[in-house]
Amino acid sequence: MLNYSSFYGNFGVEDSADDDSIAPLGDVEHAAFLLYWLCKFVFCTQANKVTLEFAHLADYLAQGGRLALGSFLLGHIYRTLHDLVIDGMKPKHGGPLWAFQF
Repeated sequence: MLNYSSFYGNFGVEDSADDDSIAPLGDVEHAAFLLYWLCKFVFCTQANKVTLEFAHLADYLAQGGRLALGSFLLGHIYRTLHDLVIDGMKPKHGGPLWAFQF
């Protein structure tokens, strides 16, 4: 698990300030971006860190696979709600509560 800035520092693509060009994106960087996007914006992982829990989804999407994320998001919401019922409301339960409130 890496926090978002460390993850970006490890997998970010360097751009050139001289000619405003961006280095070509490789397969690893593409999968890393998708993993970052899934963790930060879709599933809102706890502790604001990139986890390997969704790495298989990121790899599949990076290979050009089509995937409906609705069922994964709904399952993640149910798991978060289960944790809320069992543990009570704690700050560690960030998760996809935005989707539940929506």
